[in-house]
Amino acid sequence: MHQLIPYPELRNYFSTRGGGVGLVVDYPTPNGHYKLVTIGMLNRYEGYKFCVFSSEEAGVVWHEFQLRMDVRGDSLVNPQPVSVHDCLHWLRNDGSILAFDTKRSSGKASIFNRPEIIRRYVFDPMYGVISFPRDAWLGLVRGVLTLVCVFKKFIVIFGYDHVSRNWTVSYTLPNFMPDLRNYRDDFLKWFDGKKLFFVVGESTGYLYEYDTERKTYEKVDTLLLDMDSTIFFSFEPTLANVHKTLLPLIRSILNISQPLLQY
Repeated sequence: MHQLIPYPELRNYFSTRGGGVGLVVDYPTPNGHYKLVTIGMLNRYEGYKFCVFSSEEAGVVWHEFQLRMDVRGDSLVNPQPVSVHDCLHWLRNDGSILAFDTKRSSGKASIFNRPEIIRRYVFDPMYGVISFPRDAWLGLVRGVLTLVCVFKKFIVIFGYDHVSRNWTVSYTLPNFMPDLRNYRDDFLKWFDGKKLFFVVGESTGYLYEYDTERKTYEKVDTLLLDMDSTIFFSFEPTLANVHKTLLPLIRSILNISQPLLQY
């Protein structure tokens, strides 16, 4: 049996673009409790708003936290965050990272800068200017917050050290296709520490992988990309694994006598 939890806001919660909201499932604690986090922009682009629900509290209570700053033109690249060191991380349009600490009762949020070396790359003809919504990917690789950036001639992979609070270059790979960045938005798909996956093409795309050990590119599959602009969310198995009973009021209203989900 599972708990039904109403959103703190019912409008525009699928996308952070345009001031909407993204939903995050924080991983369960050893005692089985979990947290839900929504994120959106404050009115008139005055900052970010976080709403947090914890299963440890009785009833359905959302706590709101705010980070006030001018965010005009600095929306999030992807509403799905990267979770590491008890913090959720989002890549912003300018390449900086928005971090939200899920363990602090004060709900601390902060911004840390993109790799400093990217500023120097702008004037290097081998690298040039980067568009983070189009040419970058933020993820977790072997426990390290990782930023992948595609430049004119090279693909650079950065790792973030939470102790020194600095970015370091993990890999520098050749960009085998100079016009790679001109094909589509969001073509970088995944990096697992060994292989980098990305999609090239328009209505019909091609899935490529780069092996950092063999230093080779390979086309591994063909994909149908002629789809609408819907933003997709990955399934979070941790949410389905948390067994909680419904609140009595909700069960009474819905007249439910059987489990909502069966596995």
